Amino acid sequence: MRRTDRAVTDQERVRQLLEECRVCRLGLWDGQEVYIVPMNYGYTFESGRLTLYFHCAQEGRKLDILAQRLAVSFELDQCGAYTGQGDVPCGYGCHFASIMGTGTVRFAKTPGEKIAGLKHIMRHVSGREFSFTEEMVQGVAVFSVEASAYSCKEKA
Repeated sequence: MRRTDRAVTDQERVRQLLEECRVCRLGLWDGQEVYIVPMNYGYTFESGRLTLYFHCAQEGRKLDILAQRLAVSFELDQCGAYTGQGDVPCGYGCHFASIMGTGTVRFAKTPGEKIAGLKHIMRHVSGREFSFTEEMVQGVAVFSVEASAYSCKEKA
């Protein structure tokens, strides 16, 4: 990170941002171009270890790419008010907070793993606990991204 003065190292602030952000953008490489897809997510954040959880249909471009390459990048952000005034463009900016990183996808293989992942997603999306049956999870793919590296940055 070039601007270390904007680095967020406080784990509670990182957790707060994970909770407040609504969308995670996954960056996937298909061998020719980058495919970026915005997704709802759930997460666990224990002792600085970040795991993100996602679900999708059992077919499509995202899964086609992941079948070839499990390495992904991710980004979550909050954009606040724009700042600046006057005639000098360099004086303008935006308050923001972001988390960016890389990781490897792991697909849930059993109904129990799918249910656990979906519970993380629904807890984040709704703030509530939900129950799932094995029948409910048969038609979806659930996967996680364990972050191998991430950074959090903020301009307040």
